[in-house]
Amino acid sequence: MIAILIKLESKGPVFYIAKRAGSGYRIFNFYKFRTMRVGAAEELKQLAHLNQYSQNSRNGVFHKIKNDPRISPLGQFLRSTSLDELPQLINVLIGDISLVGNRAAATL
Repeated sequence: MIAILIKLESKGPVFYIAKRAGSGYRIFNFYKFRTMRVGAAEELKQLAHLNQYSQNSRNGVFHKIKNDPRISPLGQFLRSTSLDELPQLINVLIGDISLVGNRAAATL
């Protein structure tokens, strides 16, 4: 149902796939439902001045923007209810992550 709603809201992939480091620093694909507009990564440079993690620098590795304008209306709902994280069950089933424990480290 969520995948259908994402497709109806905007063109683009249903899943956001990021590389993460797991046990033994093995790199794997980390799945989430896409909550941002297509092309959100390209918009990041224009919004660098809003990055809460880089007080004095515009070259921060981590990004957090309060009321991020790149998040779609459906994406906001998915994030607030944590439904965007349901696809991580795929990662659990294939053994990349466990249901408990530390969060997988992000890679660049």
